[in-house]
Amino acid sequence: MLEARLSALLEERGFAEVLLPILDYFEPYRPLLTGRRLEQLYRFVDRDGQLLVLRGDFTPMLARLLAPHLDELELPLRLYYRGDVVRHQPLRPGRMRNSSAATRPKRTNRC
Repeated sequence: MLEARLSALLEERGFAEVLLPILDYFEPYRPLLTGRRLEQLYRFVDRDGQLLVLRGDFTPMLARLLAPHLDELELPLRLYYRGDVVRHQPLRPGRMRNSSAATRPKRTNRC
């Protein structure tokens, strides 16, 4: 209910929702991930031998989606995204390995 209200409010204010996959190929993100970020990803191999990851962060996925089209898009972009992110983290009371997020990217002149 809160998520639906937040989405409605963002759309009323001119933001468009971007739907990002929960599962993606690992290779495009490999150069961006080091140390703890890399260790937190859930990785596995698909039937064709390709390495896949569960979404551990929205920002790299959004950047990959938008990068080929930046010359065509009117800036600043008014976007938001929502959904689960999954990271391997030590289990603690009150903390889960997946969490929900609904946010808009930080507003800049570039995107």
